[in-house]
Amino acid sequence: MSNYDLPTPEFSDDPQENLRIENEIIKLKLSAEFGAVHNGSENIPPAMEHFFLQQIERFEKEWHKQQLDFIRIYDFLGRPKFIDPKDLKPTHVAIQLNRILKLLQEKNINVYFIRDYHPLLKYKFLTEELFQHEMENISMPGWNMNFIYEEFRPEQ
Repeated sequence: MSNYDLPTPEFSDDPQENLRIENEIIKLKLSAEFGAVHNGSENIPPAMEHFFLQQIERFEKEWHKQQLDFIRIYDFLGRPKFIDPKDLKPTHVAIQLNRILKLLQEKNINVYFIRDYHPLLKYKFLTEELFQHEMENISMPGWNMNFIYEEFRPEQ
């Protein structure tokens, strides 16, 4: 039995007060183990705060298990085959663009274009620029990587 499996001691006859105390213990543990900083939550119901703190604790444990190295997005995707943009027929641009976007989404990578751009420009960006971009090699349940075209090309 680990320390995490021990039953929570009862400090009070009031269940809400016990939950508040348990929340304070979790905050101290998060601070000691992960350097978490707490900025107050007086207006949050104890049960909601407890749920939130448990989610933070779960995330921190998973995050610290990861070997944080960097990988090119193209490699992260498994080095998929794609047609060079200059060889792409105009009638196939939308099909190939959607295929690449689907591959990215399957690996929890989202790419957003704030403005409306020609599909070929999007395809060229994905295959020539984003594929070469390095990202943290993270694979955690529920974790998504998000990229915005305009952050790469603010002048566009």
